[in-house]
Amino acid sequence: MEAWKNLFVPNPVLWALKDEGFMSPTTIQALSIPHAIRDRLDIVGAAETGSGKTLAFCVPILHHVLNVQTVQDALIEQTHSLQDTQKYISQNETDSDSNIDILQPEFNPEEDWGDSDNSDEENNSDEIDDSDDVDNDDVDSGVDNGSDEDGDYDNPPTEEDIEELGENEVGCVRVVHNIVLDPTPQTVNTDKPLIGLILEPTRELAIQVKNHLLKAAKYINVKIATVVGGMAPQKQRRILSQCPEIIIATPGRLWELLQEGDQHLIKIPSVKVLVVDEADRMVEKGHFEELTKLFEFMKDNHEARLKRQTLVFSATLTMIHKGPSRKMKKKKKALIPDDKLDLLMYQIGIKDKKKIVDLTTKTGTAENLTEARINCPKDEKDLYLYYFRRQYPGRTLVFANSKDCLRRLVSIFTELGCKPLSLHADMHQKQRLKNLEKFSASNDGFLLASDVAARGLDIPNVQHVIHYQVPRTIENYVHRSGRTARATKEGLSVMLISQDDVRNYRKIISTLNRDEELPVFPVEYQYIPTLKSQLRLALEIDKLHHRFMKVKRQNDWFSKAAEEMEIDIKDEKLLVDIGDNEEQRQHAKKLVNMRADLLQALKQPLAPRTFSGKYPTKMGKLVTLHDAGKY
Repeated sequence: MEAWKNLFVPNPVLWALKDEGFMSPTTIQALSIPHAIRDRLDIVGAAETGSGKTLAFCVPILHHVLNVQTVQDALIEQTHSLQDTQKYISQNETDSDSNIDILQPEFNPEEDWGDSDNSDEENNSDEIDDSDDVDNDDVDSGVDNGSDEDGDYDNPPTEEDIEELGENEVGCVRVVHNIVLDPTPQTVNTDKPLIGLILEPTRELAIQVKNHLLKAAKYINVKIATVVGGMAPQKQRRILSQCPEIIIATPGRLWELLQEGDQHLIKIPSVKVLVVDEADRMVEKGHFEELTKLFEFMKDNHEARLKRQTLVFSATLTMIHKGPSRKMKKKKKALIPDDKLDLLMYQIGIKDKKKIVDLTTKTGTAENLTEARINCPKDEKDLYLYYFRRQYPGRTLVFANSKDCLRRLVSIFTELGCKPLSLHADMHQKQRLKNLEKFSASNDGFLLASDVAARGLDIPNVQHVIHYQVPRTIENYVHRSGRTARATKEGLSVMLISQDDVRNYRKIISTLNRDEELPVFPVEYQYIPTLKSQLRLALEIDKLHHRFMKVKRQNDWFSKAAEEMEIDIKDEKLLVDIGDNEEQRQHAKKLVNMRADLLQALKQPLAPRTFSGKYPTKMGKLVTLHDAGKY
């Protein structure tokens, strides 16, 4: 761990990093962590995806946690020391005034023994003074020896004595039957501070950051919670009631719980560390209205704002693209990149004295990323995606701009036996996480996703990224492509470009300062006819099945509604004729036969046995048609 020596990383964090195999810091970590811990500066960091930005802000947060805990422990120790001193002084003052043991309980004969004469009181008092003769074994076991009327402790009371005294008064003990005790309410330590707040644009990224933070905090006693949409608010309220020191949240759910008056979240203005991850997307106007409200809420405490440390990280700080048109109409001129960076810092509350660490390259993407394009008509994108999937197996992530497009692709590629997984905003959070786990666990995973998966997700060993639809902004292209070629590994990014995508493609090339267009990905066209016939059959199966199921679901809905309203639906002619039982069986049989034909076609080898199945690359670079003559 010698490489971490001068970064001022706390020892408990170093032990955890060693356990996880982080023997040396990345460039973004080495340049930002010392300024955050030693100099207490606000940090604005930009580096390519997979460069270790998460750990760059996790380590300073844990440093603050340890500092707060050290101060709290010192105060507790000081308080205990003061209490012990006061107790010692009080005991000495009491002993100097009297020789009577101050801990000796006062004996009340009337309360403990009932009515008796003065002689009995004296005898009983004497017996109490000589109570050292009581058997210790009986005391430890909870047995009460009792006493007779003469105060004799050596002989237990007889049954006649018990009957005479009454069943509720035996010796010194008063027995109370069927007593009901009020349960002691569990109290929450509301004085526990909120030390760190990390804001993330997506739920998956928030959960991923929490997992990284837990590993780094392995040897630190700290509570970490996520506050995200898609999960039960009741459960998150219970977690917040435990007053976690660090909260990782998406702005929407955080603002919702804050408006409800959560007692822990109202401490947000006094938070010691604020982290805004994927900042370029987080501050886009019109995207996160709650984020602006959160920043306004935090500005109310001016003194805490001056003491707060703010860390901002992203894969790019260019922010070239314009905001939504309805917002930009109010502006007389477009903002240049430097203006947008200043606006970002103003909204978040970055101090004038800050450290900017910009490691982004001129090209905007990782150096070990191979980029290419496939020019094709819009209605043949399915074909070329299928070609790539068949020819180049491996962990592949496909991005599209719309959820409807993703649903259609999932249906078609399921018929083709590609076992696709999906990920988009309309899915339940549990299913989204489940699909991510399946994709990460499979060496040949095939994930069809919206831009929800473009930001910050650390999915190991993604070999290919396919842009089925060209992204609308340069930031999305950089983040999408950044899912591969991570941590010095090589990767491939391919855009499928139709006539509708040319405008966005030109904008991306111009913004990335590319002198040349992306190279054309080599396609072996002798395989295209076979793939086209397989895809055509899959499309027919999908269309036939989807059309039938759509009508059937509509009929089932009308039938159920009519039954509840006690209406004869046949008279209303609302049901679509899907045939009788025999015709439906024939339809199902036809689908089975078509799927059998498709399965047989898929079993046929596409490439000759001598084909290696690797990229058409040499020395890590794509061999294009233009460059082929050089080799």
